[in-house]
Amino acid sequence: MRSPVITQAVAIQMAGDRHIYSHVAFLSRLDTTFIRTTRAYFTNVFIEGTDDFLGGGTVGVFNDSQIYFPTGRGVMSASNLTFIHTSFKAARGVEFFKGFGNPDTLIECTMPVLTPTTHVTWMAWDVLPVHQNLFALTYRVKDENGKPIRIKDMIKGTPTYTLSRELTPEEAKAFNPWNLLRATPNGVADDWDPANARAKYEADGNDVFRMAMISRTSAPADTSGGPFASRSSSPTIRTGGEGATLTASVSPARAKDTKITWSTDSKLVTLSTTSGNSVTVTGNNATSRAEYVQVKATAENGFYVQAFVNVEPKFIDPPTFAKQPVVAAPLAGKVSVRYLLSLGGRADLTDQSQITWSQCDDASCSSPRKVAVSRGDAPLKAYTLTPGDVGKYLEVSIRPKHNISDPGPETTAISTKPIAKAEVPSPNVDPNFRNFVEATDPAIVNGEWAITGTFTSVSGDSLVNGYGLRVSNPPGAGGGFGGGAGAGGAGAAARAAGGGAGVGAGAAARPGAGAGAAPARAPNPHASLVYVNDGPVGDMTVKVVMTPEKTAGQGFGIAGSPADDDPRAQRADIYIKYDARTRTGYALRFWRTIQSAEKCMFQLYKIDNGVGAPVNDQQELTGVFKPNTTITLSVEGDRFTARGSNTTDGETLSLEGAIAPNPYGGAGVYWSGSVPVGNSNVYSKLEISYPGKARR
Repeated sequence: MRSPVITQAVAIQMAGDRHIYSHVAFLSRLDTTFIRTTRAYFTNVFIEGTDDFLGGGTVGVFNDSQIYFPTGRGVMSASNLTFIHTSFKAARGVEFFKGFGNPDTLIECTMPVLTPTTHVTWMAWDVLPVHQNLFALTYRVKDENGKPIRIKDMIKGTPTYTLSRELTPEEAKAFNPWNLLRATPNGVADDWDPANARAKYEADGNDVFRMAMISRTSAPADTSGGPFASRSSSPTIRTGGEGATLTASVSPARAKDTKITWSTDSKLVTLSTTSGNSVTVTGNNATSRAEYVQVKATAENGFYVQAFVNVEPKFIDPPTFAKQPVVAAPLAGKVSVRYLLSLGGRADLTDQSQITWSQCDDASCSSPRKVAVSRGDAPLKAYTLTPGDVGKYLEVSIRPKHNISDPGPETTAISTKPIAKAEVPSPNVDPNFRNFVEATDPAIVNGEWAITGTFTSVSGDSLVNGYGLRVSNPPGAGGGFGGGAGAGGAGAAARAAGGGAGVGAGAAARPGAGAGAAPARAPNPHASLVYVNDGPVGDMTVKVVMTPEKTAGQGFGIAGSPADDDPRAQRADIYIKYDARTRTGYALRFWRTIQSAEKCMFQLYKIDNGVGAPVNDQQELTGVFKPNTTITLSVEGDRFTARGSNTTDGETLSLEGAIAPNPYGGAGVYWSGSVPVGNSNVYSKLEISYPGKARR
């Protein structure tokens, strides 16, 4: 043990093919082993760790081994592994996955005895993937007392059991070392037999142990769910239109001639065949609502994979306007658009018109700037005015639609006069991220949002108003450890509009990185969302609600630092009294530190021309950064305070310091942490208020 603090410490990184580990112990805490092998066999192996300490590779088999959680609980982050006669020991609970990608198989394994404080679950998240076609697999799993145990989906909420299924005895025969390891899943058998198991399992050496399904359709696949979207085959088909072709493949490749049977329990679809590698699914939905239908492909040994097909009813023409759109005069800080759709008197049709609001410099609206959009099939008929609208005309664009139509042609309407200052009753800003325009726009304009980097709109029941902005990789960029390749260009853009007080941390980030990080790790994506207020303003308050995907309080993928000189470092800022033009103001800065595996370090900072320096020596190491975290920053005169809490536990934050007052009124957030699934952060509230008098 190099330190009493739990930090990243990789014991071994495995790559290549045909690895054997026998009667060996791997001892560490975070990131103990990085299993990235094509095939690996572990027998009588002991591995201990706290989080992210297994990995998986392509195919891995653990036999007669033990997985141990020395601190009592954790998330092992295992994938593509088969555990046979293996025990899992944790005093306070076991969690297998952080994101549901390539799940595991447990054959006659042993789990901790369940108690009110000891849970065994698949997922660490409190958001379930939907419509998944991959299951974690179990067969005769018991607790340490020999009692059969069923592994639930998540720790929180009413127990559900949708992420796994119990194998039949016939299916379970496939999960033997000879069948799993005698070839790569898609390769020719080289009859590798590290367990010396061929004689015992010769009859089950060609059994299906994995299946995959792809779909082909003219309609887009369902990609809802943001970072929690599962790897599923969820095509959309429309009754009366082209169907979707589903194709199933099996592993091992030598079982390619096995008979595949197709089935469904729903009358909303018709299958073109009941056998073969492919089937075409067509819709028979006579209702006025789309519905997901399960279609299953089953191999001869009973192993199956499934698709969820979104079956739309037969669409009719989009509605027309019975009354054309008109932009009403401002009322109580809002502007509404009035229109009436012609729905033919059908009560089963609901308005799902797609509405976009834009600011315009003149009545012709030659250069519109989008300021709000509809999401979730809910037309945005009322727009809340902000200071940036003063002096602007408002244009509304509507594509009429109901629940069984495509959007119709766009119709626009423009306000008859620009918005007057008196019609915006408050200088405060509190955007609803359900309707926020998240597209990158680094322009610094008073009363507007300057956005750099890539934010993605996501939905979730735990988010404020059900929506938030997730920091993501730019399109086409990698999503690997530490942010992936292709993200380096974001740093310069971030600096342009409040992206930073710089672009990252310095050498202090390296001690916690651990072996196993890529030798030349690319810079992390840098993203900022800054409200521009040229002021002058006096006191102000900023309230932010965040949901980190790292749920244990560590917040970031690896340890970072508060420094500004390394684009690879991971940290975050919340700005207050900030001027985006000169990149000057104040911030609450926080980062993961090697001092703790379950906490972040927080400190108040002054930002001067993009370079940060502590306001004082006060730092707080706290685990407050968990779902959902509320951070409130306040400046009253020369006092700068930060308070924080979350909805998970009793961790809090409390910092304060003396500052030199300034007239700036900008605020926002900055993120330079890693962003692959399980590492990023979602902002669902960013409320800015100005209770004080103007300060010059």
